Amino acid sequence: MAPLSSRNQNAVPSADTGLDPIDWIVDDHFRQSAICHVLERVARNPRHGGNSGLESASLYLQEELPLHLADEEDDLVPLLGLRCEVGDRFGEISVALRENHDSERKLIGTVLPELRRILAGEPLANPVQFFGNALRLCGMIRRHLIWENAVLVPLARKRLKNPDFPYLARKMATRRGAGSRPTGVE
Repeated sequence: MAPLSSRNQNAVPSADTGLDPIDWIVDDHFRQSAICHVLERVARNPRHGGNSGLESASLYLQEELPLHLADEEDDLVPLLGLRCEVGDRFGEISVALRENHDSERKLIGTVLPELRRILAGEPLANPVQFFGNALRLCGMIRRHLIWENAVLVPLARKRLKNPDFPYLARKMATRRGAGSRPTGVE
C-alpha cells in the first residue's frame, strides 16, 4: 500500500513547484479514502484485520487532516467567498463544509485515542463503541468527499482566477512549513 501520510515536503504546492493546490486537495481526498479502507478493515475484522496501515492512518488523522481542513476552511472557502456569484449558493456550501468538518473532528477525537491504544498493543476501552465510531467516521468522510468532489472542487475550478492558485499554493506551503511567505490575494 502506498504511504498514507508524510508526503514529501518537496512536493508541497507552491509558486515554485507549479503544483496545483486544487489538485493537491483532490489528492488528499484519495488519501482520506485509503484511510477509511484501513479503518473499516480493522473495525469489521479486528482479530484478522491486522495493524497494516494503522500507524499511517493515525498520523494522517492527527497531523495531516487538520492541515487539509485548514486549507479548505481558512484559505479556499474565504477566497471562493470573494469570487462566487449569487447563483452559486456559496453561503449554503460554506456552512455545509464547516458542519461536515466539525462532525468529522468530533468523531476523530473519539477514534484517534483508540487507534493509539491498538498501536501500543493495549486493549480498547470500549471495542464496540470504537468499531461503531470508526465505521461512522468512514461513512461520514466518504459522503463528504463525494460532496466536495462534486460541488466544492468544480466550483473552485470555475470561479478562482489565475492569481488565486499561486496564492493558495503559498498559503498551503506556509502552513506545512515549506513555503515562501504568504502574500495577499491579487
